[in-house]
Amino acid sequence: MSFTARIAYFVSLIIFLISAAVAKPQSDDAEVEKLRTDWAIAKFQTPKNKQIPEFEQLIRRADALNQKHPNQPEIMVWYATILSTYSSIKGGLGVLPYVKKARALLEEAIKLNPQVENGFAYGVLGALYARVPGWPVAFGSKEKARANLLKAIQIDPQGSDSNYYYGDFLVDTGNYAEARKHLDTAQRAPIRKAYEIQDRGRKEEIAASLAKLRRLGH
Repeated sequence: MSFTARIAYFVSLIIFLISAAVAKPQSDDAEVEKLRTDWAIAKFQTPKNKQIPEFEQLIRRADALNQKHPNQPEIMVWYATILSTYSSIKGGLGVLPYVKKARALLEEAIKLNPQVENGFAYGVLGALYARVPGWPVAFGSKEKARANLLKAIQIDPQGSDSNYYYGDFLVDTGNYAEARKHLDTAQRAPIRKAYEIQDRGRKEEIAASLAKLRRLGH
């Protein structure tokens, strides 16, 4: 093989390797976006009597995707979010394995990338700590909830999700003035491209939390 041919060969090989490296994240991004969108549809647009089977199907899909692409924090976050939402809908002690799995996934995702999904992992983890029972039943902790929710705020100070999760937590813990500030910030957050279903659904949850504040005289 001539020197020129060898150069051409190596250039072609480098281009191929770069193309393969770029193509894989794009494929993963599309899969993550579909999982995220389908979670939002199941949570915000699916009738309540159909949500549980829909989420059970989503759990199977998320688990398969997590096995197909291990150590990808974005997949872990949405897998955990699906588990968390399913647990809140289904309720009962039977969901404890799901919330424990969700916590483990979120902790691992944060370890791999603390900024994953712009702080959303911290918000979901904080909400888990806030909503599950404490010891000896489960791992609930108001202190850990607050710490994680504040980290979400630090990463995304004007975000809809981060401010909703913390504002809702503050309503439940009686810090009404601070709760209103964060819920108002969440309500003003713009609808993001590719997150439209999630953000519009979140606006409804924010409105419900603000209505609760008004009923409490705040």
